[in-house]
Amino acid sequence: MKKPLLVLSALAFGTSLNMNAQTQRISLFEEFTGENCAPCAATNPGITALAQANFAGPMKMILLRYQVPIPSAPSSPTSLYQQNPAEPNARQDYYYPSGSDQFAPQGRFNGGELGLGDPNQGHAGFLDQATINGAYTVTAPFSLTTSYAWNSTFDAMDITTTITAAQAFSTANPLKLQLAIIEENIHYATAPGSNGEKDFEFIMRKMVPDVNGQTLATTWTNGQTQTLTNTVTLPSYIWNKGEVAIVAFIQEDVPSPGPNTVRTVHQAAFGPPQPLALDATASLLSGVPATPQCSPSFTPTVTVKNAGVTTLTSCTINYKIDNGTVQTMPWTGNLATGATDVVTLPVQTATGGTHTFNVYTSAPNGSTDNNAQNDGKTSTFVMYGSTPTLAPVTQAFGTAGIPAGYGVYNPDAGFAWTRVANAGGILKYDAYSNGNEGDIDYFYLPRTDFTGMTGMQISFSVAHRPYNTVYLETLELEVSTDCGTNWTTLYSKTGATLATGAAQTAVYTPTSLASNWRTDVVSLAAYDGMSDVIVGFKVINGYGNNVYLDNINLVSNPVGITENNNAITNVSVYPNPANTNATVKVNSAVSGMATIAVYNALGQEVSVMSEKIVTGFNTFELNTTALANGLYTISVNTANGKSIQKLTVNH
Repeated sequence: MKKPLLVLSALAFGTSLNMNAQTQRISLFEEFTGENCAPCAATNPGITALAQANFAGPMKMILLRYQVPIPSAPSSPTSLYQQNPAEPNARQDYYYPSGSDQFAPQGRFNGGELGLGDPNQGHAGFLDQATINGAYTVTAPFSLTTSYAWNSTFDAMDITTTITAAQAFSTANPLKLQLAIIEENIHYATAPGSNGEKDFEFIMRKMVPDVNGQTLATTWTNGQTQTLTNTVTLPSYIWNKGEVAIVAFIQEDVPSPGPNTVRTVHQAAFGPPQPLALDATASLLSGVPATPQCSPSFTPTVTVKNAGVTTLTSCTINYKIDNGTVQTMPWTGNLATGATDVVTLPVQTATGGTHTFNVYTSAPNGSTDNNAQNDGKTSTFVMYGSTPTLAPVTQAFGTAGIPAGYGVYNPDAGFAWTRVANAGGILKYDAYSNGNEGDIDYFYLPRTDFTGMTGMQISFSVAHRPYNTVYLETLELEVSTDCGTNWTTLYSKTGATLATGAAQTAVYTPTSLASNWRTDVVSLAAYDGMSDVIVGFKVINGYGNNVYLDNINLVSNPVGITENNNAITNVSVYPNPANTNATVKVNSAVSGMATIAVYNALGQEVSVMSEKIVTGFNTFELNTTALANGLYTISVNTANGKSIQKLTVNH
């Protein structure tokens, strides 16, 4: 559900038990959330803050989150849901056997729903401090403790759980001990789902021994004790062994489950992370460019930390840019547990575009790291490029990924411009899933030299349908002549002026049909002759609908499309400059034949071919091997229209 309007009412939650003992009850809040769920991303920070506030001094509540495929399953194989899909689904089915009753974010507090009687009954957002405080006044029929110990190779654990009856207790329902291996904190460099969440807390990773739990006696005498030991191999998908913890709880397995059935959790307990012997980490401290820059070099500084219990005296620091060669630096010192050391690495250089810098440690004390998952960090940075390239610059996004030399700058580390394969390759900004209204993201063209150029302009194709009249995106085009210090906005459209179609509340994905697109042209003549110009697209998120770009042409004395009555549009040539081959991309509203002719700077025809075109996007390959270096004109002629484009050949 997108953009739900919730009015959350306060609830004083409590229960009455006939007890004499004063064992304090620790509440359990189970939340069903999804990595593709935009309302979850909006609700979860508040729930996390409540959980952390009630986690110590004194502990009143424990949070346990399950990742479920609502509204859809993430496609990334490294998503939390995809790593363990069966158990979260089974746990939600445990409370809601009918799929129509399942949604996200959905929650259960001590086995029951919150917000009873409200139209949004069961929404996780009903959790509040008053509810937690009310449950804390209730004593529990059991005391419960849980902890674990690593094996010698730190790939398995022994979980020990002790239950003690605080008074005589009996129930007609089956009684279960549930154990969950969790990770307290998980951070992704890139969001695994579409809702932008990168940080996940108190995530269930494995139920022990499984989702059915362990059956307990239904009758207990006051003071009766039972200790259960479970030996478990750690799942291979655990991100960070240093964040592994145990959540235990005792629950009545009441028959006839459903939204209105309370399956009471009588007591919960937390087994905190256990230290590892050898655990060295490296994190970026400074030096990697925080904002785009023209200088090609930077000097990174990293922090080496001893996260293990054994004194750290040596390790290797490894680092690389993108998928380049790994460089190494030996480190020696004397770090007690938790101690750090700041290390400056050699100067690094990078070309224009978006890059990653990766740093990580290895071989602590000459041995194997017990927790390799937390050894390092990756940081993304953007370079404008060390030297400008000569215009023209054209881009049709015909190949996977962000093109080399182009930069994607994402100040808040959330959503960003990405290239998708639709309509032959287009640039997409996912505003539909991004609930962070006001989020600003940039797409930069390479630094460009306009020396000797006149009549500079940029044309580009845009596709967008607004969500409604409230949630509106803004697209702007900016220009800088001082390497990004100052920017001038030359184009700004929002709402109806940006739209290329009617509003729709479903996610918008354009097809290759010409009716989905509009070509906008912005004059850059004021920058004619300048030697260093940066052009960038800026989107301001309104949590509305997606924005798409294609066929960017930054040219001198542009010729564009003429005499076509919109029959052929979005014509582009790439790569440009070309070496041995170039692709001509044509969007046609009709089918027929096209003549594609190539002319040199003297106006002489040097190549011609005749091709069949169909409705939609068409691509044709030009062999430029035999063409001399220089500037050429590409003429695309059909019975319904004509387009002229420029091509530079540079072997």
